[in-house]
Amino acid sequence: MVWSMRVSHLIDKRGLYSATIVVLMVLQGCSSAPSEVMAPPSNHDLNSEQERQMTAILVEAADATPRQGVAPPLLPPNGIRWADVPRAMSKAAASIDMAVLRHREVGPNEVVYQLTSVPGWPAEVTVYRLASAPWVDAKALVGPNPEAASSLERAEQLRSSFLDWMRTYGAMKRVAPFSRFDEPSAG
Repeated sequence: MVWSMRVSHLIDKRGLYSATIVVLMVLQGCSSAPSEVMAPPSNHDLNSEQERQMTAILVEAADATPRQGVAPPLLPPNGIRWADVPRAMSKAAASIDMAVLRHREVGPNEVVYQLTSVPGWPAEVTVYRLASAPWVDAKALVGPNPEAASSLERAEQLRSSFLDWMRTYGAMKRVAPFSRFDEPSAG
């Protein structure tokens, strides 16, 4: 299928060349078939200016790399990152059609989340950081009558989903954000 479009408003002072590139980019993006195989990497030689620009980009990237000599860990040693608690709680709440309203930190090892359902039923989840495996746990209270069988079942679904999401996020490789300006000055 070939799409046509008016490109007269795309033609600038450089002439028809830039408009042709735009049209070709649009057509190329629309015509690729899912069964096409990607071309191998280019073996094109760079001229001296391109080489200088590429080197500058690589040097800039290297300068932004931490200089401690030890690569930052990509995975948490115990499979759980406390920093993943907000993401995991949001996903767990969504899994049972709830939303996080707010949270408050009770201390460095405890946070309390208040949630609501679509009909407006409340829920409260207290998340604890533990000193040993499983490293994190949660206690959930759901509904206007938390002792009812349906509320207890829903609370356990929320707790289980939260713990599953914590393990899922813990398995994702990630490094903590850093800034090269956070390093102590050598002077």
